[in-house]
Amino acid sequence: MQTSGNPMFDENGEFLGYCGIASDITAQIEAERNMETLASAIEQLSDLFALWGPDDRLLLCNQRFREINQPVIEFSKPGIRFEDHIRAALDAGLYTDAKGREDEWFEERMERHRNPSGLFEMARQDGIWILLNEQRLPNGATVTISSDITEVKQSQAKAQEQANIVETSMRAMPDGMLILDDDLEFVSWNDQLFEILGLNADLIVGSESPAKTFRYMMAQRGEYGTGDIDSLVAEHEATLRHSEAVIRERQLSNGRWVEIRNYPIPTGGYVYIIRDFTEQHQVARMKDEFISTVSHELRTPMTSILGSIGLIAGGTFGELQPQAGDLLRIANDNGQRLLTLINDLLDVEKLASGNMDYRMERIGIGELLSDAMDANKGYAEQFDVNLVLRESDIDAEIYGDKARLLQVMANLISNAVKYSSAETDVDISPERIGDKVRISVIDRGEGIPLEYHAQVFEKFTQADSSNTRQVGGTGLGLSICKAIVEHHGGNIAFESEPGVGSTFYFELDTNGTAD
Repeated sequence: MQTSGNPMFDENGEFLGYCGIASDITAQIEAERNMETLASAIEQLSDLFALWGPDDRLLLCNQRFREINQPVIEFSKPGIRFEDHIRAALDAGLYTDAKGREDEWFEERMERHRNPSGLFEMARQDGIWILLNEQRLPNGATVTISSDITEVKQSQAKAQEQANIVETSMRAMPDGMLILDDDLEFVSWNDQLFEILGLNADLIVGSESPAKTFRYMMAQRGEYGTGDIDSLVAEHEATLRHSEAVIRERQLSNGRWVEIRNYPIPTGGYVYIIRDFTEQHQVARMKDEFISTVSHELRTPMTSILGSIGLIAGGTFGELQPQAGDLLRIANDNGQRLLTLINDLLDVEKLASGNMDYRMERIGIGELLSDAMDANKGYAEQFDVNLVLRESDIDAEIYGDKARLLQVMANLISNAVKYSSAETDVDISPERIGDKVRISVIDRGEGIPLEYHAQVFEKFTQADSSNTRQVGGTGLGLSICKAIVEHHGGNIAFESEPGVGSTFYFELDTNGTAD
């Protein structure tokens, strides 16, 4: 309640009382308190806030507004005109995008202020980015609310930088690359993709749906098989949606050999990498043909040479002097080594071309191991190593080519013997594991260093090439063993500890058939 009054006196000057007015100012007090609350709330905002009156002079601003305009704080106080505030900030060089075009920028900013039309971004010299939102109020005043979006812009810049790195890497890589989204639409690609596949990039990229055009062109060329084109494309798309990480090799209709790698993206989509290895394929084929030709040409005369050496050493042409006998033994040993290399090379060529002959039959495990022991016993005796067959009650048969499986056993046993110390044992141990039979060859030699484990079954691999001349070997045996065992539907592996020894084993299904 607000009151006001005047004292009253009679003609004799005697006080009679007061005459006044009482007013209810509750609404006014509440309005003032609400304004104080609003001002306090505005002051605490993390966003910049400024209220410009109908005459475009600053009426109210908050602490954040004053902080960001500290370089021009004298022009950021209530009563200052908007035009003078902006001109002072411009003269102070606070707006980086105004550099070199100050007058033009000033006119653009004033036009935005006079006719506000929504959000816009502004970069400042101090590296701060702000998002401004100006609105005209019914009474002609203008409210400006600005958010600091510096972190957002920095994140966007970093993401763009990473995207540029990825894009540049894609353009520079020699392989073709294609990224698809969840709907199998193109997201990104490089020019090498179309060059390797022999497709018209402009025609595909310029179409309404590059992904559809791409797949239809591939189907029409026969890359997805034969049949109705629409059905082939639909089947291919269904395969893409359900595919896991796959690496495969194939020859395209344009004659090129490619390796295709596809990887699902955890967050959705797919990545395809296509590597053209046509030249390497041709070189490998030429090498295989050369090795095959040379090996065939060498095997016949080598067999004749060894036969002749055998006749002479056997005394067919008379008794030999001791020194001559030693020379013939050396010649025979080296000839046998060369013949083994030739036979291994021929086997590798047959395996690579799919021309290896297999005569499949039911084979008893006991019979197989007994024959392997007999065939390799003499070789082990040359190194003073004992072959030991660990007895087992296994009464099982496998389906396979006995001669090829004996070849596997011979390779594993000879390796174990060569790398064993004299007067030690090499164990041959059969074991039943469910429907499979595991045959292990165990030595107590030096073991295989860890750095060679990954390449043990590769061609021309030996743990230490310096030992090759000492123990012999071509480095082809284990790769041949792997191919033979896998043809039988089995698997081959090993365990080795340096300084303790190695165990090589292969497993075959007792109910299996060959591939």
